[in-house]
Amino acid sequence: MDQARIAVLLVLQVLWHVTESQVVSTSSNGLVASIDSGGLQGNVEFLDDPKGTAIRVFLRGGTYGEKFRWKIHEFPAVPGTENPCSDEKIGRMYVDFTETHGPVTAGQDMVLLSNLKLIGNASILGRTLVLRSPETGRLSCAVIQPTSRIRTYQAKISTPLGGIVIVRQSGFGTGILSQLWYVNGTRRDSIHRWAILQTVSSPTESPTAIYQNEITRCANLQATPFFHISETVGYAAVGREPNAITGRTYHTVVSAPVLERVQNNLYIVIYSDIDPSEPLACGRLTAVEPRQAMAKFDSEVAGEISFRQESAFDPTLVTINLSDLNRKAYSYGIDELPLIFRGDKTEVCPNVKTTIYNPLKKSPDAVPEPSKGSADQYAVGDLSGKYGPLHNREKHFQQVYDSQLSLFGVNSIVGRAVVIYYPDGRPLACANVELSGRRVVTAFATFDFPLQGQLILRQDRDDLSADTSVYLELSYPSGASHTKTYHHPWHVNERAIPTGQRFSLSGIDCLQAGSVFNPYNVSVDGYYFSHCSGVASQRCQIGDFSGKLGYLDIPPFGVQGNKQQIARYYFTDPSLPLAGPTSVIGRSVVINEPDFGEGRLACANIFEHYSDYGK
Repeated sequence: MDQARIAVLLVLQVLWHVTESQVVSTSSNGLVASIDSGGLQGNVEFLDDPKGTAIRVFLRGGTYGEKFRWKIHEFPAVPGTENPCSDEKIGRMYVDFTETHGPVTAGQDMVLLSNLKLIGNASILGRTLVLRSPETGRLSCAVIQPTSRIRTYQAKISTPLGGIVIVRQSGFGTGILSQLWYVNGTRRDSIHRWAILQTVSSPTESPTAIYQNEITRCANLQATPFFHISETVGYAAVGREPNAITGRTYHTVVSAPVLERVQNNLYIVIYSDIDPSEPLACGRLTAVEPRQAMAKFDSEVAGEISFRQESAFDPTLVTINLSDLNRKAYSYGIDELPLIFRGDKTEVCPNVKTTIYNPLKKSPDAVPEPSKGSADQYAVGDLSGKYGPLHNREKHFQQVYDSQLSLFGVNSIVGRAVVIYYPDGRPLACANVELSGRRVVTAFATFDFPLQGQLILRQDRDDLSADTSVYLELSYPSGASHTKTYHHPWHVNERAIPTGQRFSLSGIDCLQAGSVFNPYNVSVDGYYFSHCSGVASQRCQIGDFSGKLGYLDIPPFGVQGNKQQIARYYFTDPSLPLAGPTSVIGRSVVINEPDFGEGRLACANIFEHYSDYGK
């Protein structure tokens, strides 16, 4: 690999260029699509050249000499999701390089010149490069990004539209991505005027004020126009259902204002397609702060594994720094469950499931040999598969960017345990992946009849839009005449229940909990149950655990060996606030009868746990 390419790789996602002007100015740095999917790895670089744009291709993996058609599609792919390279996710073709330059070949580097524009409102910035082999059907894709760091902003839209608007700014300009849909029962596709507004008041804004702006559609917002998106580059699409291609929009802007310089609050406003002067929906636009997390080992093995991700649209930098391995370790990975000690501190890795976290259901039969494939061919949590095993090592240091592993969203690894295994598969050491430098608010609900168990919720105390971890243990009491039951709906309901001296009540008393908590008035008619999901959480009622996270199976309590036989679940909920007017604290969680039943089986109130203040 030549020194120029090494320099580009080292710079990728590390540097941040701040302009001195009032708009995002252009940069002479290059763009790069970092390929790590479909069994392929490498880079396609787009660099300024006096004669046009130089394109350098470095591609490994697949079959040597395998040829690929290469094209750019209009929308950014989202790594770590199902089928990110499909046309349904990345839209129509934008540029076809094959017709102009011929195919690219695995194992054969290539340099060529193109008249492609890197800068401007028709830039390839943020779009997706797709490689497809006509011989084997192999498919790989990557988003085309600057080699300097990108500043990311987001606005969550909750009513009567749902979805998200993402603004990404760098020295190459600004990319604006939206994925929007109706949540009020409307079933149509539409096109809308949209803009960014700046408030005229102080930047300090209470959660209640933000919520009032959302539900009133910013009708009373004291703000002035900041950037007219539709008049500058184009309109916003709204789809009839979540994550449809008809509700996706992407624009590049060469001269958008620098958001980092703004002192007051910013709102994305979507206007009515019937009356373009009437606000239809809005959401506050805020900076996405990088997330850092660490699994720290202090018994059997020393050291830590750290994770840093700039946003959900960036790869995660994984730094592995382990010692005292003493040639005992072999594989390692992220578990489905967290490590939890209960009194006996001598037990190795209590509570972990010793099952690799695999939210995208990668088949074990299709996994390549360790470190021989691309990241998407392994389970998300299969660290030794992706990075190589720890066999016969005294210590190990490694840094790698992982495009499939995220600290954001429903498939986040935060809160789960990293487990290091002996060669025979027994756990050697464990540590939980915990956010670094963040205060956490914790809430809980305790069940004692006719179910027993506990629900624990945790969220960043200083970010109401942050993900919330959801840990649940549940069973029927010992001695109860129950077999395992399946498919229990569960929800947060709008009211607390009167408990007296108890934490839970039996089924009939749970009626006092009221309806499922739904502060944004999301319509539950028609297609709701097929549209609500963890990847479209704004299409769900906030309290709908079943729709966002899945249904529950509940066993009778038992003991096998030294292990309790209970149901254990760990989830990440992208839309479950623990503070502010939409907080679930002070409400109740209700578990329904099995087999998707509507009758209420058990309920418990949600309380805040105060010992985490200041952490």
